[in-house]
Amino acid sequence: MLRNSGFFVALALLAMPASAGVIVVDIAGGPGSQFTQIGFAVQAAAEGDVILVRSGSYNPVFLGDKSLTIQADGGASLVDPNFGGGGGLSIANLSAGKRIVLRGLTFVGQLDFGNGVFSTSMIAQNCAGTLWIDTCTSNSQVVVTNCANVVVTNSNLRGGDCIQPPLSPRPALDVTTSNLFVHDTILIGGNGYGSSTSLPIHPGGDGSAAMRMVGGTAFLSNCATRGGAGGFGFLHPNAGCLSAGLGGPALHLASGNPAVTTIDCVLAIGNPGNTPGACSPPTGTVPPVDVDSGTWTPWAGTPGGFTASSPVREQQSLQLAFKDAVGSSVFVLLSANASSALTPQFSGALELAVPLLVTGLGSIPAGGTLSLPIVVPPLPAGVLGVVVYLQGATCPPTTPCTIGPPAAVVVLDSTL
Repeated sequence: MLRNSGFFVALALLAMPASAGVIVVDIAGGPGSQFTQIGFAVQAAAEGDVILVRSGSYNPVFLGDKSLTIQADGGASLVDPNFGGGGGLSIANLSAGKRIVLRGLTFVGQLDFGNGVFSTSMIAQNCAGTLWIDTCTSNSQVVVTNCANVVVTNSNLRGGDCIQPPLSPRPALDVTTSNLFVHDTILIGGNGYGSSTSLPIHPGGDGSAAMRMVGGTAFLSNCATRGGAGGFGFLHPNAGCLSAGLGGPALHLASGNPAVTTIDCVLAIGNPGNTPGACSPPTGTVPPVDVDSGTWTPWAGTPGGFTASSPVREQQSLQLAFKDAVGSSVFVLLSANASSALTPQFSGALELAVPLLVTGLGSIPAGGTLSLPIVVPPLPAGVLGVVVYLQGATCPPTTPCTIGPPAAVVVLDSTL
């Protein structure tokens, strides 16, 4: 376990400019908590505060023009119980220079039986500031509209399934005129509805794309991206073969001339629906990247992997993990602020703002993974919380250095 490292010096230097107040939310009203719902904490929070959310299922939350970090301390789900369309979280009108960080949360949309499709689990719109989605999950569509800078890292996002027409399944990420940077994230499109033998009789529906783009730009690195599955077919005694649906594409560049760049991503078509033996499989061809408008640019290269645990208390261990070729030199980049820029010379995107600090932490051992528990030093007196931004970088023995995924880390006072 590392105790003496330049990492400590970097953390200490970053602590004061990034320090924040901390509000604790606990659905059970446990010791040390101030609120039982996240929405009340958001109203009470000052600019730049950390809202620490203990395990539980919480009411939907609306975030506006205020810089905040919402960090789950254990599993925390934001659930829309009323099929309202905004799901568990809605964000709007964040000004330039402000930042919202979401770490470790689950966004939950519900099945609307009247329309036959899952509601949106999260929506962000008209944000000139930065939205950072880190180690989050969703069970239905995440909608991003007119947002200047959205970072998604180490997350698992699922599209919304559809159980009946006339609506269609929904992509995991539905993006309009926005700029996204997506790292080490799983994206799976929603599944199409199955065929129906009762009136109105209909065939199986197609699966959705995992990610749909209308205008804007997107950079995807080391993502596992798969379209939704098609709905099943059926051999009807009177109507004959009701065809199964096709699987959806990984990416759909729909309109508005979007520009999408990918590196080291799995781009897979969803499975077609099951077809009865006496019927033919569904016809048609679905490409992994369906380009109706705009451009898709695949980069060569394989960025190294990186994860960092959060939250972490002072005097406890921050868990860092790096993956790359054996013998690769390992570095961690640190900053008090986030900013996104493509860096093709390093096969990635730099997500940290300058000034930033770079610390060497050794090399990749046999097995391809370097795991480092680093004891966090005490925070300065009076500082309850610090938000720092980390990014892994690796330099393999025979190929150029690469920048891996980023991570937002919340460091807390030991009393919290």
